[in-house]
Amino acid sequence: LGPNAKSTCTVKVNQAVPAGGAVIALANTNATLTAPLTVSVPSGLAVASFSATTAGISSDQSATLTAAYNGSSASATIALVSPAVISSLVCNPAVLSPSATSNCSVSLSKNAPTGGAKVLLTASNSQLTAPASVNIAGESNSAAFNLQAGAFKSNQSGLVTASYNG
Repeated sequence: LGPNAKSTCTVKVNQAVPAGGAVIALANTNATLTAPLTVSVPSGLAVASFSATTAGISSDQSATLTAAYNGSSASATIALVSPAVISSLVCNPAVLSPSATSNCSVSLSKNAPTGGAKVLLTASNSQLTAPASVNIAGESNSAAFNLQAGAFKSNQSGLVTASYNG
């Protein structure tokens, strides 16, 4: 389950609960996952559902939800997956002569999702030309691109920025 996500969880007892219903106690091992403390099973039924949600997730982790009723319990473990973020942007050479090219690489903190990751690129100086974006292939964590210097006449500086929203 990723950040700012919702999962529908189901609790099932082995037979229909009696008149008045049943209250199932829920325990959660990780505050990153928000779940109710109880879930009610209506009378005559054996199943109830509830939602578990996440906010931000800073690192990969897990949460175990345990449902307890009438002296018995069952648990489920939910993987909480942090998003990939930009971990590095490196250009070599870092100092360019007029009309020179630098080979750059942008990396994510973990592999891109299956469909890939589109990383947006910007250059702060009009004498630097970078592609508008670079795609990191799914299950890979980096991609290369070229940064081109213009035909400038005096020393200048510029900054290349990579951004990814996951």
